[in-house]
Amino acid sequence: MQNLRLISVLAAVLAVGFDIPGVNAQGSCQIDLDSAPQGFNPPLLVNPGSQETEYPELEGGERLLTIPDGGALVAACTGNTNSFELVDVKELEVSCRGGRLSVLRQSEAYSQIVKWVDLGCQKRPRAYLRRTKNSKCGERGERYDIGWPIRPGFFVPLIHLCYDDQVETTEFTYHKVQGRSIGFRSVDSSRPGFRSAGMFDVDANNVYKRRNQRPLFSELLGTTEHLTSQGQHYLARGHLAPDSDFFYTAEQDATYFYANVVPQWQDFNNGNWKRLEFAVRELAERQQAALDVWTGSYGVLQMPDANNNPVDMFLGLTEGKKQVPVPAVLWKVIHNPSTRRAVAIVGVNDVRGQGFSDDINLMDPPCYDVCDQLGWIDWDTQEVRRGRIFCCQVSDLIEKIPSLPTIGSVQLLTN
Repeated sequence: MQNLRLISVLAAVLAVGFDIPGVNAQGSCQIDLDSAPQGFNPPLLVNPGSQETEYPELEGGERLLTIPDGGALVAACTGNTNSFELVDVKELEVSCRGGRLSVLRQSEAYSQIVKWVDLGCQKRPRAYLRRTKNSKCGERGERYDIGWPIRPGFFVPLIHLCYDDQVETTEFTYHKVQGRSIGFRSVDSSRPGFRSAGMFDVDANNVYKRRNQRPLFSELLGTTEHLTSQGQHYLARGHLAPDSDFFYTAEQDATYFYANVVPQWQDFNNGNWKRLEFAVRELAERQQAALDVWTGSYGVLQMPDANNNPVDMFLGLTEGKKQVPVPAVLWKVIHNPSTRRAVAIVGVNDVRGQGFSDDINLMDPPCYDVCDQLGWIDWDTQEVRRGRIFCCQVSDLIEKIPSLPTIGSVQLLTN
């Protein structure tokens, strides 16, 4: 009876018997992502074979996602209280037959012709953070994935993380920047709150608050001179995999986990590091390539106390725990696998030229600097107050930072 009721609901609420706009001569179906009304929450669209998200292309100013004739995608509305607007299920198979789009409920021998506006979710699909069993990474990390559980055995990852639960920080993340679609990604000014997802013993939200940093600095250093009312001299939540590197709003929302941020001076976060993130996206778009991007933190930043002695900085000390270290440097490895070209970028997390680290020398370049050979880096990389940037051959930097990925023999990613 339950199956019959579901079929009745589908039949009652879904439009029947019309052609999909954008059908071409081969009978494929084109979904215009912008044809739905304001407030529409698109489902995840996943290739069931590769279990990877599908992305559109720009044609005539329209963002069109094409399903070939005879092809199918999985549409999903993930989240405990989420489902499709018109049918109370979380997952549907969307197929194309002769230019018509139809849905098939998993485990139901029933399909119905639909259009894109019929497939909205009640809410944006919600991402989750899960641990990968028996998967060591980095120096002492464990692998976690941010993504979407569609059903048992079917998980769509977006970001891989290497997380060190001893000091509650992420050694590095990995994601892709989709160059064929990133230039026309969805833009939404609203942002979700950050989630701890059970990854922290300290209150991650509390330790990043600016009002708690002044007593922290006073306790650790005996001075608050490093925190000034001028500029942006405070420790911010610095994204490792940034939200703007992703196409869909649900993907952008998925970056808001505390495990995907590290303490970063805001002048650096909003300075040279932000310029680097923009440049990586522009590079991916210009090359029309899916770039592999690893982003990590390394070392512990030391700041001089009132007696000019270096002191290790940990935000977790606001709660009496030596956790959530302030990294000495942040790094990125950008790799175009189709051309076998890559580069490693290092940014110094110190905007006043007063920091130290026992792990890495902040005064000198960590490698032979090749920034002048990269046509896509066109700003002042040595501006201290915005965070100095150095560009390295991957093979050179891995000698200093062993957690960098091993990608084999590559040429320099110059343009």
